[in-house]
Amino acid sequence: GMSSGETSGRQNWPAIESNPEVLTNFIQAIGAPPTVAFHDVFGLDEELLAMIPQPVHAIILLHPGGNDVVRTREESKDESGLFFLWQTPALGNACGSIAAIHSLANCEAAKDIKPDSALAAFLAASRGKHP
Repeated sequence: GMSSGETSGRQNWPAIESNPEVLTNFIQAIGAPPTVAFHDVFGLDEELLAMIPQPVHAIILLHPGGNDVVRTREESKDESGLFFLWQTPALGNACGSIAAIHSLANCEAAKDIKPDSALAAFLAASRGKHP
């Protein structure tokens, strides 16, 4: 591994624990409105879903990756207008960061992202570009 912040010319995104408090702190630190937060979903039964604060803007599913779920960039072209960020090895273990950004960038609360935030600048610079 690398030490003392050494990199091979690239910066890896920090790995984020799959934890509602950690994800909430991350998105609020980069520009999410204070009304947006992550919560655990303990199951899909009606009683368990009723425990989730409303409104629900997005759901992040944690699943193991592998070659069976990997698609090429050419296969991933999307004309829906949704924001999409492709996770590459250059980003390191950034799946939590990417999931949080996808969730916020593609929901109703995106209109309330702080305009002078790092997230607003990143989304403005990235929108419309192929992942």
